[in-house]
Amino acid sequence: VHKVLFSENMQKQPWYIKLNPNGRIPVLVDRNRGDFPVFETAAILLYLEQHYDPERIFTFDPVEESNEYSEMLQWIFWAVGGWLLRFLVGRVFDDDQKR
Repeated sequence: VHKVLFSENMQKQPWYIKLNPNGRIPVLVDRNRGDFPVFETAAILLYLEQHYDPERIFTFDPVEESNEYSEMLQWIFWAVGGWLLRFLVGRVFDDDQKR
C-alpha cells in the first residue's frame, strides 16, 4: 500500500503516471506478477478475479454461468461508470439552469 496525497497532487507525478497514464486513482501493482500495474476499478476487479479466484468463489464462469457472469459485469460497469455519467449530466443541467 502506498499513500497517494491529493493535496500534493501525487497522482500526477511521473512515478505514478508510469503506473496509471490517466493520473487517477486507483491503481494496483501486482507484486506477484512482475509488478504488473492495473488501473481503473472495473479492470482491477476483473484482473483480480482472473488471476486470484480460480475456484470462482467471488465470480461466475463465463461459459457455464453466462447469465450470472453477464449480470455481474453489468453491475460492475454500472457501479464504476453509471454514476459518473449521471453526475456529469446532472452538472450540465444544473449549470444551464444557473445561467
